[in-house]
Amino acid sequence: MAFSAITDKLRNLGYKVSEFETARDAAEYLGKEIKNKTVGFGGSITLEQMKLYEILSKSNTVYWHQRISGGAAERQKSRRKNAVRS
Repeated sequence: MAFSAITDKLRNLGYKVSEFETARDAAEYLGKEIKNKTVGFGGSITLEQMKLYEILSKSNTVYWHQRISGGAAERQKSRRKNAVRS
């Protein structure tokens, strides 16, 4: 399926769809569009390469397990605290 067909389907479902030539363009767009929010995301090489954490942190509260201060011990403590228990 062509990318334009996917974007058309998403738009028809009511989604706002934006297309960018580069990851940098996309990151800059997100930095302008997302302000004064709480943002969380999991591990992603793509997000790391886009420097999205740094961009969004300028005007948002951003949570990313790779950026928990205190190093590995603090990350492990946070994981245990936030683990879903059945």
